[in-house]
Amino acid sequence: MEQWLMNIQARAPEAVVILIGTHIDQVTDAFLQQMDAYVKKRYLVGRDYMFQKDKGLPRIVDVQFVSCTGGRGIDSLRQLIYTTASNLTVLIGPYRIKLMEQQVPHSYIKLETEVYGLATHARNNGATPVLSDTDFRDKAGDIISDPDDLNQAVKFLHENGSMLRYDDPQLRQFYFLDPQWLCDMLAHVVTVDQVNNYIKD
Repeated sequence: MEQWLMNIQARAPEAVVILIGTHIDQVTDAFLQQMDAYVKKRYLVGRDYMFQKDKGLPRIVDVQFVSCTGGRGIDSLRQLIYTTASNLTVLIGPYRIKLMEQQVPHSYIKLETEVYGLATHARNNGATPVLSDTDFRDKAGDIISDPDDLNQAVKFLHENGSMLRYDDPQLRQFYFLDPQWLCDMLAHVVTVDQVNNYIKD
């Protein structure tokens, strides 16, 4: 499990994580209590966010156990997700505000709609849903002309999963308009025998 948690921290350092155990209908209550105590002791009790971060882990806020077949624990999980999301904050300038109360500029919504349209057009025409920096700024310039504002809008859309743009020197000139397409391409590379010798039938 720690490898997955470290991967989350590496890719989304500000992520908030709820650990969820499933299939509780297939174990005894005694085992469930034992597992709950173990996970909380390992990741939560006396472990503040700085401790978790120093260990390469994301911010783990709680652990819940559920049964997907019987529904046991689902209501409390739903409530935990709602409460956790309601308490998330974001730094806007010098102020920290609740993420759910963050006002999104209309231009960001227009840009998101444009990105979605460009991605759909590329998908329907068998084209790659990736634009160069120059092409993206040409298409987005009618919506957000100020370069700093556009950068903020792109960061917002990236953080919300509407598009992807990375600061890596090798990738920063590319705007990935369809995040799912990029995931599919990466999965394809990882699962092709000729590319990845670790694939087993």
